[in-house]
Amino acid sequence: LPGFFTAETGIELDTSVDDVREIAAIFHASRSLSRPQAILVVQAPPAEVAIERGKVESAVDTALLEIARDGVRGAAVTPYLLASVTRLTGGSSLAVNLALLEQNAALAGEIATMCAGEK
Repeated sequence: LPGFFTAETGIELDTSVDDVREIAAIFHASRSLSRPQAILVVQAPPAEVAIERGKVESAVDTALLEIARDGVRGAAVTPYLLASVTRLTGGSSLAVNLALLEQNAALAGEIATMCAGEK
């Protein structure tokens, strides 16, 4: 399972597919069985901007300590965490986030097109 800023988290998956046609087939099979569950589709950030796992974990750990120290709570946690990680990674996490956003939009479009075309 990839992480938000890194290509891998160390979390093992039971099932993984690498082709949009397989994702569409899983979607259609799930719907044909009237299964209401969501299908989680994730992809690693682009290799040219992905951050090494240890660096990401260190930045997140430090940011979480800062959140506790500063008493940040509720809806303020996520923006605070993202800003802290951006600062702690020298801005590289923001570059990863933007590249992954573009990549995810492209993949979502491919999946939607494939699901609409296969019934």
